[in-house]
Amino acid sequence: MARMLLPVGVLLATIMAVIAVDRPPRRADLVLISRSDVFTLDPQRMSWLHDMRIGYCIFEGLVRWNLDDYALEPAAASLPEVSADGRTWTFHLRQDGRWS
Repeated sequence: MARMLLPVGVLLATIMAVIAVDRPPRRADLVLISRSDVFTLDPQRMSWLHDMRIGYCIFEGLVRWNLDDYALEPAAASLPEVSADGRTWTFHLRQDGRWS
């Protein structure tokens, strides 16, 4: 009987240790692997995919995609006020927006 308790005890201790240590990893803010040099950071001249990836990371637009349902959400500005004829869109920049 004592012989059976030892493996069960070791098994339970191992399971408890795994549960105690098993935590989900923290979410990374930015993970980017660039295998080549960036040609330009000028958004008007970007044409290479790796330039656009870096530009997307460092430049925030007025609005951005919500990755859950792909709806537009405010980013650097509030959602636009659209005129009745649909030709004038007015964005108001965030008061707490900063460049760093």
